[in-house]
Amino acid sequence: MHLAILPLEDSTFVLAFYHKKDKKYSNLRHQFNSVLKDKKLAFINYLIFAYSENCFFSIERKEDFTCNSKLSQLTQELFGEPNLGFQILGDSFKKSYKKVQPHEIPNFLSKDWSLED
Repeated sequence: MHLAILPLEDSTFVLAFYHKKDKKYSNLRHQFNSVLKDKKLAFINYLIFAYSENCFFSIERKEDFTCNSKLSQLTQELFGEPNLGFQILGDSFKKSYKKVQPHEIPNFLSKDWSLED
C-alpha cells in the first residue's frame, strides 16, 4: 500500500493506493469505504506513524510529535509489538505490552490540526 499526503494552499489531498491484484488490500478497501471520513483519516494517520519509513512534517508541529508519549511509543512498535531496536530476551515484556491504538494518537489529518486559521 502506498500513501501520499499532499498539503495544498487551502486543503490537503490524501492518496492511498495499492496493486489491484492484491486481494488483501481489496478487502481492506471495502471495509475502509464503509466508514466515515474522520475514521478514514484517523486510520491513515495511524498507518503513517506505525509503518512509514520516511515522513516529513511542518517544523511548526515539532513539539506535537516529540512530546506525545503514545506517538513516540507507536514509532517504536513493529506490527503492534515493542521493537526498541534490540531483541528482547524472555517474553515477560511482550505479555504486558499494550499496543497503541489509532484513537490514542493525535489525528494530524483532521481539521483541528490545520496550520491555517
